[in-house]
Amino acid sequence: MWLAPWFLIGGLLASLGVVLIHLMHRRRYRIVHWAAMEFLLQASRRNRRMIELRDWLLMVLRVACLSLFAIGMARPHWGHLAPPAGSSAVHLIVMIDDSLSMGYKELDKSLLDYAKEKAKELILSLSPESRVTVIPFPDPAELRDLGVLCSREEARDLIDSLKVVDQKGDVAAALQNAIQACARFAQPKQKRLVLISDMQRSNFPTDGIANLLEKLSFPVELLPVRPISASNTWIESLSCPDRFLIPGAETRFRVRIRHEGAEPRPALPIQLSVKGQKVAVQTVDLVPGQTVEVIFPPYALEKAFQREDLDWLDVEVSILSDGLTEDDRFALVVPVFKAFPVIFVDRFGPKEDPRQNLLGETYFLRKFLTATFEETTESSSIRACPFDQISRELLSNCRVLVVAGIRDPKEKLSLLTEYVRLGGNLVIFADGEFDPVAWNRAADDPYHLLPGRLEPVLAGRPASLILNPQSLFQIDPQSLIGEWFYIEGMNKDELADLYRSVYFFQMAQLIPYQRTKGTFVSVPSGLAQPDNVDSPPALYATPSDVEVPNWLLWAHSLKREETHNPAVRSDVSSESTTEKSGISDSDARILARFATGQPFMVTTSLGDGRVIFVSSGVSREWSTLSASYAIIVLDRLLRTLVENTIPRRNLDTSEGYRIIVDDPNMTWHIVRPDGEISPISVGAIRGQQFGVDVRGFSQRGLHRLVCGEVKTGTTREMTAGSANFERSRLASTLSGYEEILLGVRGPLEESLPEYLTDSDLEANFGDRRLTTLTGGLLQEARNREWWPWFVVAALCGLLAELGWLSSLRSRNEVSS
Repeated sequence: MWLAPWFLIGGLLASLGVVLIHLMHRRRYRIVHWAAMEFLLQASRRNRRMIELRDWLLMVLRVACLSLFAIGMARPHWGHLAPPAGSSAVHLIVMIDDSLSMGYKELDKSLLDYAKEKAKELILSLSPESRVTVIPFPDPAELRDLGVLCSREEARDLIDSLKVVDQKGDVAAALQNAIQACARFAQPKQKRLVLISDMQRSNFPTDGIANLLEKLSFPVELLPVRPISASNTWIESLSCPDRFLIPGAETRFRVRIRHEGAEPRPALPIQLSVKGQKVAVQTVDLVPGQTVEVIFPPYALEKAFQREDLDWLDVEVSILSDGLTEDDRFALVVPVFKAFPVIFVDRFGPKEDPRQNLLGETYFLRKFLTATFEETTESSSIRACPFDQISRELLSNCRVLVVAGIRDPKEKLSLLTEYVRLGGNLVIFADGEFDPVAWNRAADDPYHLLPGRLEPVLAGRPASLILNPQSLFQIDPQSLIGEWFYIEGMNKDELADLYRSVYFFQMAQLIPYQRTKGTFVSVPSGLAQPDNVDSPPALYATPSDVEVPNWLLWAHSLKREETHNPAVRSDVSSESTTEKSGISDSDARILARFATGQPFMVTTSLGDGRVIFVSSGVSREWSTLSASYAIIVLDRLLRTLVENTIPRRNLDTSEGYRIIVDDPNMTWHIVRPDGEISPISVGAIRGQQFGVDVRGFSQRGLHRLVCGEVKTGTTREMTAGSANFERSRLASTLSGYEEILLGVRGPLEESLPEYLTDSDLEANFGDRRLTTLTGGLLQEARNREWWPWFVVAALCGLLAELGWLSSLRSRNEVSS
């Protein structure tokens, strides 16, 4: 490649001139034969050949000097160069990293500020006819004019409007958008692709980028804006172990803090705030590479908090700011119920009397659940009732129903089936006077409540009649499936010892159903499917032919809210908030087995709800579970089932949130963590439904969706201050009919200060058409411009000629 090829023509002409002068110099004397000189000519004839050779060498040296100088001025380059400033029209595609890591500040300026300055310098160097496409990654939802062809002035305005987006930067997605922009805009023909980033390691997947680079016919120019010395402390997580709260109950919030950098960070204060009020401060010492879990003192929610059956409590943890301030806070939204949203049904219910040893089958489980509750108020008590008293009114606000020790469910089978089909969760314990023959009705048409059929005889005997300890049953730790079986702080061996320490005296022998060609068949002990099955039951997941109005009071709010991925079409990517990772949707799935192979816990779906069958019980005549710490598994199971009936309000910044509204004419606003208030339009969601759709979040922290009117004249840039000040400003600014709290968390990988060096880029992408830019001049990772060396070689040749001629003159041997 030559940047100034016309110098080659000038060098060729100059070289030809030297040759012509040399030839003309040989013929400038007229030869006259003189007899007296013959003797002198014979004496000098032996030196003529040396003189002619010297003259030829001088000519070649002069031609070489001129040629090298001409080649140097022609600017040869092995590789690719950016178009020089002021050249013809260029289509410049600027990919700017605006992810969270670009918010790191040095000298009161963020890396994004430096990137924007460099991008505007590149745009300024273009000719007026050039066009620019700005592709930030991640793409901020607030800007809609990105990825289009625009003028230099428009591009500078777009770049000035960019802000740090609290999401992960995806270089592969940005390259894909750049390739599409090149194909979409044919003019100008000359393309230039510049990527400005801090080169964070997690944003550069080797395989994905390498495949995309093969599609480009020109190099991608990298412009790094790395920090000089990066260190960061950030909050990884904030959790509430109880998953939901009840007024009067205590909980201990947990937070994980991580620090990376060259220096330790001693005495770092960590502040816990609830509803904007500081409630606790813990101090930790951090060293580089350390992750610390901090457990705050118990927090008791006041009993006057509750306004509705389900309310929400906003919790936030913050630390002192460092170079990257965006990840120094973490918000969590915790659901709060008026009462424990589980109803327990056994033989005695409220009639039980521990003094007379009249204990219901769920007594010990309820006693364990109330260990952290203040039972001084009715709102914090756990409800229990006998089986014959359950009704629609009782179950309408029940999210999980636990039935244990019931001999025959015949009278309430229709109600229980309807409850589960509408979305309720039913947990059945084979305890007390459980009769497998009577309960087999629940496995037949039209109920199908059980995930299989029961053997008519129970295995084992009550604890008071046990004579042979060899007849006891134990859980097989290798068969456990489900997050509730795994307890924090316990390794695999400790968990195995915990579950083996529990003995079961009796169990109901369940033969689970397994799907085959649209029906369900019984498979003994979870073994292979038999060849011939007589009269398999119908599909128990099929809704009833008669549609029943949903009388569960909480079901409407659950279906009203959805989370989704904004990058995918909404009609195919909608993810209901009921889809949680805690429980699989597969039918008749065995979650735990006894060591004998018999199922201990089996789950199945029925309509919109779920049934979990436990083949043994909690009472002391059936097991020692109530006397073991392993009973916490049942607490975790019930809390997971309750959590699956709650709309998901804790989201990632890359997720979208959608809520269906009844009145499309109402005004909605979103209040971001920095206090900025922006209106949100109500649009069609699907069919005749209208709603509000938030397609991702640019900040982490507490967001508020408010349905109401704005009282003041401004909806932008509220003055930031304390949490209480912001709440008072919000109350005076918005007159809300409804408020939805969202806890938004950012990506963890963006907080890790790990960057690719130039050598890393060369090693990973050196052969993939990647180049690096420094100070606006291109320096390719492997190939360089060689023109200075040609000019230096020409000057050295001229100096050699001058030295040679000087030595010849000193001996009076110069002939030309």
